[in-house]
Amino acid sequence: ISKGPAYWFLTFVAKRQYAVADIIGVQSASNVTFIKKESDDRPIEVLHNWNSRTKDEGCRIKIAQTRLRGRKICVYAGNMGIAQDIELLLKLAKNMQSNKLIGFLFVGRGSLITQYKEYANEHSLNNVLIEDEIQSSEIHGLLKQCDIGLVSLNRAHKTHNIPGKFISYMQHEIPVIASVNPGNDLIQLVHDAVVGYATSDGNIRTLEKHINDIVSCAGGEDTYKKRCAALYNKLYSSEAASEQIISFFKNYR
Repeated sequence: ISKGPAYWFLTFVAKRQYAVADIIGVQSASNVTFIKKESDDRPIEVLHNWNSRTKDEGCRIKIAQTRLRGRKICVYAGNMGIAQDIELLLKLAKNMQSNKLIGFLFVGRGSLITQYKEYANEHSLNNVLIEDEIQSSEIHGLLKQCDIGLVSLNRAHKTHNIPGKFISYMQHEIPVIASVNPGNDLIQLVHDAVVGYATSDGNIRTLEKHINDIVSCAGGEDTYKKRCAALYNKLYSSEAASEQIISFFKNYR
């Protein structure tokens, strides 16, 4: 947002909220430094976003009935606009078109989805499916059919957050391949928890190697499932969030 009326109005609202808060929660550790400059020494705590466990209500997308059947599925589920740089993932799919073991599924909505569908058609990407947004109740049914979760953020981003789709991937126990902006906390998080690979170099060859590494890892599927589940339970479950919030106010003076 340029520094016009909308910017100054939103800045005013933000400062008012900081002033009345007993504690300020941020989604990512890298945001603490930024908020400290604006918050008049209010307590700041990293409160991760969270997802509640959901039951399987099925999904209208049946991968076994599409041209991707029998392949290991790399899925991107979420918004598809300028901020996400989905074109990078489509170029990755184009580069891996000769690999008949891997398929790419994109599900969501956004300002550029029509353009991405045209790109896939123009380049005859028979390893790609692009589907319109599904109901949130269908996410479980979708992800249980998939093997790798994709995260993509435009490298021009200046702030840091943990995308909700990453949490969904962890909840459903599938490893992640992430291309994000430099310095994003997701890079260290994925590395430390060993739940996939995350990079900020925007290099298609690097992403391709990481996908192949996950797919070819002997016995890796169960190991990744356990690591993803452990990370979800530790940081991103509703139980973990509620315990953290209650703990703070119990100790608040």
